Amino acid sequence: MRPKNITTDALTQHPPTMRSVKFSNIDEGNHQLQTVEGADVNEGLGLAADLALGLERLCARLDFNTNHNDDPVTCVELRALGLLAGTTAALAQAARYGLSHAQEAG
Repeated sequence: MRPKNITTDALTQHPPTMRSVKFSNIDEGNHQLQTVEGADVNEGLGLAADLALGLERLCARLDFNTNHNDDPVTCVELRALGLLAGTTAALAQAARYGLSHAQEAG
């Protein structure tokens, strides 16, 4: 019996998954959050895109309010923007590492 030729690429055979990335430092080396290794890359990238869009809209609102003296920006809002940006970056990095790992394994 001869083996069948494989006609799909390596990424189809072994779909990439997220890698673990720690983020949201309290202090040097002490992280509060991390991405889950093995999660679906498409879901992680979708969440990163949603967070980036929300971050963009929040920044636009804060920019408008700051420039028109409507509602001053608070420290809590700035920290929230930082957390959203860090989460978005961690999701994108975890997906990138997962894609890179899948290509190397393929």
